[in-house]
Amino acid sequence: MEYFVNCNTAPLAPYTTPLDRNRAAHLYRRLGFSASVQTIDQAVGSTAETIVNAIMSQAASAPTIPKPEWADWNNSNYPEDSTLKGQLKRKQEDDFSLAYAESMLNNTLRDRMSFFWSNHFVTELDIYQCTPFLTVTLIVYSAIR
Repeated sequence: MEYFVNCNTAPLAPYTTPLDRNRAAHLYRRLGFSASVQTIDQAVGSTAETIVNAIMSQAASAPTIPKPEWADWNNSNYPEDSTLKGQLKRKQEDDFSLAYAESMLNNTLRDRMSFFWSNHFVTELDIYQCTPFLTVTLIVYSAIR
């Protein structure tokens, strides 16, 4: 009978037991935003090390979000009119937020880590009022391997 093992009593030996459906699903939830039923079913019988190595390779080789043309802009690139400037910045923010959200739909480790770091090092546009800072920060987060 299996009993609960916590971090204080768990051994440091590698976990080599082949994964059942529950453990495979748990692994994908911890290293991404879950996985499809087919992906979980394919992982059954594999070891955690095999799955983790595959997930790490996938994260390292995935393309980053393309840098938008306005990523290096400064205030001189925006219209002088504050209304037009605000509209343009909101459009840039919306466009990039959509691209970032769409890239997170891949449910990969890099998406999960990007989300973690963007929440950990809070990148709030309202604080620094510079859309290019938002893009550079998120591109860096998405490229962390």
